[in-house]
Amino acid sequence: MDPKIRNMKDVSNLEKWGFMYVPSGCKADPAACRLHVNYHGCMYERWDSRKEWANLLDLNEYGETNNVIIYYPQVAGSDNAGTGCWNWSEYEEDPNFDTREGYQLATVNNVV
Repeated sequence: MDPKIRNMKDVSNLEKWGFMYVPSGCKADPAACRLHVNYHGCMYERWDSRKEWANLLDLNEYGETNNVIIYYPQVAGSDNAGTGCWNWSEYEEDPNFDTREGYQLATVNNVV
């Protein structure tokens, strides 16, 4: 990592919080369940809008029926990528953006 970077949020644009849906069948034994990470498209800045969006996708219902934990990591976006957008193409912001070593994907992998 670049020693000039003092705050990972400066380069990753990840939000401190995300959303997670844990099905009732997974609460007693989460290790017995699968995990789905949902990478959203460009997103609203307001958290209530983000939460409403996640709840209207029907992924939580799918997770409940199939014992799949649904994880919704959140990003703030950037001037280059756009408001609430994941870094899909900005080499200048992160030369490894499209690899497991990229700031955003590595952080999500560490959470998982």
